[in-house]
Amino acid sequence: RLDLRYPLFLLCQLEVLHRSLTQAEAIAERIADHKRLGRVLNFLVGYYSVIGDHTRAVESGERALRVNPDDMELNTVTRYYMGAAFHHMGKYDQSLSTLDEALSVVKDQRFEHERFGTATIISVICRTWLTQCFAQLGEFKKGISIAGIGIRIAEESEHAYSLAYASCSLGFLYLVKGDLELAIISLERSQKICESSEIRVLTAQVGSNLGYAYALSGRLNDGIPLLEKANEQSEAIGRKGGWALRLTWLAHASLLEGRRSAAREHCQHALALAGAGGERGYQAWALKVLGDIVQEELADPSEALDHYNASMKLATELAMRPLQAHIHLSRGRLHSREKQVEKAKTELSLAVTSYRSMEMPFWIDAAGQELNTLVH
Repeated sequence: RLDLRYPLFLLCQLEVLHRSLTQAEAIAERIADHKRLGRVLNFLVGYYSVIGDHTRAVESGERALRVNPDDMELNTVTRYYMGAAFHHMGKYDQSLSTLDEALSVVKDQRFEHERFGTATIISVICRTWLTQCFAQLGEFKKGISIAGIGIRIAEESEHAYSLAYASCSLGFLYLVKGDLELAIISLERSQKICESSEIRVLTAQVGSNLGYAYALSGRLNDGIPLLEKANEQSEAIGRKGGWALRLTWLAHASLLEGRRSAAREHCQHALALAGAGGERGYQAWALKVLGDIVQEELADPSEALDHYNASMKLATELAMRPLQAHIHLSRGRLHSREKQVEKAKTELSLAVTSYRSMEMPFWIDAAGQELNTLVH
């Protein structure tokens, strides 16, 4: 049953995987096999994180650490899975510290290429999730540096899943940063690896990020189908972890295409999923996009402002600097539309300053153009 986990996970047969793992858990408990029980529990952490039950993922991880407190290999794997769960919950500081703890073990050259019985190289996957955390926090240089090391190790090992995941995460960072050409290069590489190696568990994630990168770069005809397919795949395979963010990307792309009712529907679904899964970071993104949708509908400006303010409250609490900058830009546009010139100048100036501090040229230009239009 433990050996079945690897192919079932990569093929994303999640129901069969869960059944197999719970059977293995019962057997390990019955014969008091703590070593294998710990292995089952850390695989359950990964499973619960994928299906969006992050609280249960963390609980399973804490139990795994108690079962084998001195087992370096098992506990390193458990901490990697828990770090991913904390990321989904928007607990970025906790994710960073947990992943760093795991990475401190596999930084040792003896373990740099080890998988410790999982589907991925641990030193790569830890860096992959660290990269995504740094993206959400706006610490792009740190993320790019650590992603580069992960990609090098994955290439040296010729391990397809690790390389696909590392490339996807670097693409995600460039997407959040607004370096769309670099995002597309990394994400297209990841997509090709997934297709050639039948890595279905990553397909929705890669397709969503790539579709959104296309959409932001003006290639809506290329981007929307990928985003819609990623949404369908998420629903079909039950991959709820991160689905809220994928739906938010689809909502924003739909808005760019002028399909406001579809955008609102996707965004409300994203908010429901984020709320149910305790995914506060993704909830913050969805609230911001919902504000944009309301603004484009030319509805009550106070409603849009309420969504922006709710998003800003979360983004500030979670230290999501890129999202904070985006909210300043959106509020600036709203105030400009309402002829509230001084408020608009303040918000747009804050956006430009914030984007500059994080070296986000695509968004500096966008906010700068809004500010110039206002001034002239």
